[in-house]
Amino acid sequence: MRTHHVGTQQFSFPHDLEGWTIQHIEGREFRIQRGTVTKTAFLVSYEPAAKRSAWWIDGDVHEVRSLRPIDALLDELGMAATTAKGLDVLVAPMPGLVLRVDATEGSEVEQGQTLLVLEAMKMENNLKSPAAGQVAEVFVTAGQAVEKGAPLLRFV
Repeated sequence: MRTHHVGTQQFSFPHDLEGWTIQHIEGREFRIQRGTVTKTAFLVSYEPAAKRSAWWIDGDVHEVRSLRPIDALLDELGMAATTAKGLDVLVAPMPGLVLRVDATEGSEVEQGQTLLVLEAMKMENNLKSPAAGQVAEVFVTAGQAVEKGAPLLRFV
């Protein structure tokens, strides 16, 4: 079951949108139907890493955020992948092993760009840039173990 957020409203659909059927027409066009109510929906944008999408339905654009129960728990525990200490330091959201470092000192990065991959609890976590900017210093290397809160890199 996934929990969905439209604005500040939260809802869940345990089994195929609980009575709604979704039919892909073509491209970004979908038909949503429940009983005699039929709506046409267009996927405006989709950010799989952020689990966000925007949908045009009946003339309005709806921002939707989809979370699995584990995602909601990690958010609640403050273990989101882009946790930053201060405004300029990316810190480890959990203890783990650095598998890969994609950022280098002096490199320009975009918001949402993967900076490094941290393995924790046998899962690979892509830590992404919270904002566009420049990397000033990288504190870790591949193969290094880190504790929760350890500084990983610093932005200019």
